Amino acid sequence: MSILDRPATTSGDFMAVPGVAEIAAFPQEVLVITGELFPGPLSVEREADPEIPDQTFLVVTVEATGTVKDIVRRRREWHTKAEPLLVGMDVRLSIIPK
Repeated sequence: MSILDRPATTSGDFMAVPGVAEIAAFPQEVLVITGELFPGPLSVEREADPEIPDQTFLVVTVEATGTVKDIVRRRREWHTKAEPLLVGMDVRLSIIPK
């Protein structure tokens, strides 16, 4: 279940759900970069390491077409462009090849 799918008791409590404020504050410029490199479906979700439940991070999930070489090139470009904008945030890129 996505953090955004979790119910809140009132609309005022919604931003108090862990991770919602962080997702809402996700840099728009990173979303633009991501969309340019990986056109198509894109999601940002809070995830936890199953072995270390207290360790959480944001996952940007995209779909990618093209050769493996091309997808790897775009992944490297994403990290080069996005990481400077994500200082202090634990963010991972997940690519679903199509």
